[in-house]
Amino acid sequence: MRVSDIRVATAAETCQIQGWVESDRDADDAQWFAPFTLWHRFPRWCPPFLSFDNGDPFLAALLVPAMRTGERLAISAPLSPRLLDAMPDIQSIFACFDQRQQKFPVEAFARDVSLPAVGGTPGVGKYPCGTLYITD
Repeated sequence: MRVSDIRVATAAETCQIQGWVESDRDADDAQWFAPFTLWHRFPRWCPPFLSFDNGDPFLAALLVPAMRTGERLAISAPLSPRLLDAMPDIQSIFACFDQRQQKFPVEAFARDVSLPAVGGTPGVGKYPCGTLYITD
């Protein structure tokens, strides 16, 4: 399973981060699927917080399906180093819940810089109810 062509797109009322997802399997394999666009949609004011250099949302959406089918997962955008390092543990936890899920290496590279921050320090999100600190 490959994720490529990651981009941020905007429309009248929304914006989204999207990527093209393709199966590595042969078309005659029962687990093969037709290519599709996977997107995460947000309110129109969110583009400053989205980046095509962030593969994390695609890992979150595709990890369990890839484990279930036993297909490798290759993501063209960099991932959080902490998330990438935690993949063996995360996959072990998921496999405990469903023995049909198979562990596999995630093919991606770690992000070496923080994602862009808008109006603050990288890794800090401000919300009406307080501040959320995330360290990469």
